[in-house]
Amino acid sequence: LEENANFYLFSIVGIVISSISIFFIMRSSLISRVYEVSVYRSLGASKNEVRKIFIVEIVLTTSFSSIIGYLLMIVLLLRAESTVSDYISIVHYPVMTVIYGVLGLYLVNIIFGLLPVNVLLRKTPSEIMTKYDL
Repeated sequence: LEENANFYLFSIVGIVISSISIFFIMRSSLISRVYEVSVYRSLGASKNEVRKIFIVEIVLTTSFSSIIGYLLMIVLLLRAESTVSDYISIVHYPVMTVIYGVLGLYLVNIIFGLLPVNVLLRKTPSEIMTKYDL
């Protein structure tokens, strides 16, 4: 039970770090593209259309960072397991666990990545332009 608790704690810390990272990545991207967002909104683009733009960016960022790291860690753990499998069992990764992990990473990153976008989209296009002094 204690071994599982350590594993879950390690997983939660990884998810929190990933969430904070994607939040700040998307926040800096949004700040650099706030003029673009305000123009889209001024021209009549819906909030969901703007969100879709950032969802694509979040999925690409997650695919090239979090997912690669997650899969590489699984490969390293499985190699370590095969090296010491005669003495001790370290990990057991069924395919569904890996799939759930990948889907969970995407879900968490999309939720936390959209937080800064949603905060900005609460404002009207004119409020965005005046507040950010474009």
